[in-house]
Amino acid sequence: MWLKKYTPRMSYALGFTAAVSMTSLAHANGGHFLVDEATITPIGECALDTWIAHSDSTSVLTLMPMCAVQSGWELALPAELNLSDGKFDLIGFEAKRMLSESFLDGALALSMGTAYNNTDDSLDVVFVNIPYTRTIAGFGDLHINLGAEYAYSDRQIDPTWGVASTHAISDSQDLILEVAGLGQDRPTAALGLRSATRGGWEVDVSFARDFETRANIATLGVNVAF
Repeated sequence: MWLKKYTPRMSYALGFTAAVSMTSLAHANGGHFLVDEATITPIGECALDTWIAHSDSTSVLTLMPMCAVQSGWELALPAELNLSDGKFDLIGFEAKRMLSESFLDGALALSMGTAYNNTDDSLDVVFVNIPYTRTIAGFGDLHINLGAEYAYSDRQIDPTWGVASTHAISDSQDLILEVAGLGQDRPTAALGLRSATRGGWEVDVSFARDFETRANIATLGVNVAF
């Protein structure tokens, strides 16, 4: 595939889904797709992911710079800007690294992080997530996530999970199907398309349905590596 990387982070996306649908927040770090892939940015390189998500009357802009350092960790600092009031509501931190590139014929990674809620002036959640990715001939890439997060507001630990598939539909485009959940809530499902250009830019769009809150979320993202 032409695409350099499929980079969503499950917990962060679920947290944003909750944010735009005005329900309780469960926040971590990462891109707007629901399920993470077991890869990181190449060591010594950086990237900037940006996306705008809209649900009902709420729109949020997220900026997420990330760099992979020599120790093997990819470090990311996402921040969410509420476009209705121009304030950064949430700021996060994530660290991610590869655990194995030959685990059950696939790759295994570890990510962990936390988020700070500027509105409440308090920590929001901490999370840990284990992504697994395996390429299946004639099918595409399969991604499985298992994790947990602790919400400070509820003082409760909930399991997180996600399953996704990535299918190359051309040399520069991938179709992404995914479903993910938090605790005993009904899951969120999404369909996305990611396109790459030779200049190192990626543009992606997705449409998600949160079956817990019955909210629809449309997202447009632009990513660049440098």
